[in-house]
Amino acid sequence: MTEKTKVAVPGRHSVWALGASLSFFGDEMLVLVFAIWIEKLTGSITSAGMVFFAYLVPALLAPATGLLADRRSRTWLLILSDILKTACIPLVLLVHGADDVYILYAIIIVIGICGCLQGAAASALLVNTIASDKLARVNSMFRAGRNVALFAAPAVGAVLYQQSGIALAGVVAAACYLGSAAAVAELRHLETPPSPSGDRFIRELTAGVTYLRANRPVGRIVVLVSVVLLIVGGIDPVLLDVAKDSFGSAASVGWLFSASGIGSVLGGFACVHLSSRTTSLRLLRGGLLVVGVGNLCLIFGERIVALLGCVVMGAGFPAVLVGFYTILQTGSRNEVQGRVFAAADTLRTAAQAASVALVAFLVTRVPYQAVLIGMAIAAAAGAIVLSAGRAPKDEGQTSMMTRPGSGVEGDGAAPAPAGGGA
Repeated sequence: MTEKTKVAVPGRHSVWALGASLSFFGDEMLVLVFAIWIEKLTGSITSAGMVFFAYLVPALLAPATGLLADRRSRTWLLILSDILKTACIPLVLLVHGADDVYILYAIIIVIGICGCLQGAAASALLVNTIASDKLARVNSMFRAGRNVALFAAPAVGAVLYQQSGIALAGVVAAACYLGSAAAVAELRHLETPPSPSGDRFIRELTAGVTYLRANRPVGRIVVLVSVVLLIVGGIDPVLLDVAKDSFGSAASVGWLFSASGIGSVLGGFACVHLSSRTTSLRLLRGGLLVVGVGNLCLIFGERIVALLGCVVMGAGFPAVLVGFYTILQTGSRNEVQGRVFAAADTLRTAAQAASVALVAFLVTRVPYQAVLIGMAIAAAAGAIVLSAGRAPKDEGQTSMMTRPGSGVEGDGAAPAPAGGGA
């Protein structure tokens, strides 16, 4: 599909953003409900916690899901993933006791695999069906809806389970998945299906990483954002100390998490407004600076200031993610969109997960205020480095003529390594 034939006003994509948020809402709700149910069946907190592990472990399949997203119709992958998740829900009727909880783990693993596939396929589908100057706006809509889902799903799931058990929660999740599939179906006539490249399987599988290495402007941004998130992404352990100072008890950390959640929702909607008025690179830089300001607000030990700091910090992260993923989409060629997304998202997620462990260690060795100052400095430094480089050129709209054995290069040459903002 050429740029001229792509949707200029993303009305259908707004519907897709709502549908994708519904699917994510269903995922998050079932993860919590299954954890509560398993704890009730087994009496084991560890067994309940393994639900979250089962949900996240499919991320290891990211290279394979990225490849699939680049070789099959993205709309049908999204639709079939939602249908598969819906089909898994009736299996909960087979669970009667502690010996049957493996069924719930299996369902969550399937949901996790579908979620990984949907992330790669959705990112590639947007590039394939919408004008590049509208990508940031649609990404912002999705981020706003996702943050609302992330904020509301645990509470809704807990209430549904307490009131009606697993049955009603399962029905609501199924309705979310089917609503998501219907929303994606609106885009099925806009997509140009991808074509096989003819490369060997290993080259196909690793094409995302290879592309990021070859396209230095985009690769530099991925590495820089991952390094910054390695420092600032693990805020959760710090908030326990902030809660002790600000509220007198670590048990009050829920107030800070709620404030951060409210900030992320507000930040997501702010990105919808700002995305059409600024560039993705500026959105990314601004988000990092806002996160840094929020970190500094947490060092004073005052309740109101801490709550405000969490709101500000939460509002900054959607801008970081919208800017990051939009740059990734517009800076990558259509034929490797799924695999580039999978590679970059895996690196970003791993950095953020490692940050939690790193920060948890640091707060036992140094005052938490020093950790927060270090986070603010890292965020500001990332924004400064981004200011010193150029944004990657728009590669997403260029058709790739793959050179034999390359897996990533187009028109007989690798993408120009034109400096550029990580």
